[in-house]
Amino acid sequence: MREVYAGVEEVMIWLRLPDDHTEFAMSHLRDKGSLDRDGRQYFKTFWFWLQTHPGGPDEGADESWRRARQQAMDSIFSRPWWRCVWTVQEYFASRRTVFMCGKFSLEGDVVEAALNKLADRSKVHVRSIFEDSGLHKAMHKASQQLGLDYTLHRSQ
Repeated sequence: MREVYAGVEEVMIWLRLPDDHTEFAMSHLRDKGSLDRDGRQYFKTFWFWLQTHPGGPDEGADESWRRARQQAMDSIFSRPWWRCVWTVQEYFASRRTVFMCGKFSLEGDVVEAALNKLADRSKVHVRSIFEDSGLHKAMHKASQQLGLDYTLHRSQ
């Protein structure tokens, strides 16, 4: 499989049809991962946000919003794609990926940056964030089969 995906310019990863939580999940991942792609605009937005929420990232985020965010993340990361070794291989071995869920799409590097930020912010390993989804096991197996270190970073 590695040879197949290594020669492909772009892989579209289909996460199935959207549900009620997809738009929230994809926009949250896009927001978290956008700093690496457009740092200046993100900084301006974040600076404005800090002026209106001086207590920090979770100030003003009531419990129902946090529950909705967790439900949205669970919805995206519990999809079958994350549990299959060969599908995670397509991510690691390809040059460029785009995650698609219905009409919503995110480039792979944005998803990767978002996952790393979520892990850094919570000061826990990504494995503990998504352990129920099987993401850790699938990524670990795929990285072993491809001879890679297990991280969320792909070698370019």
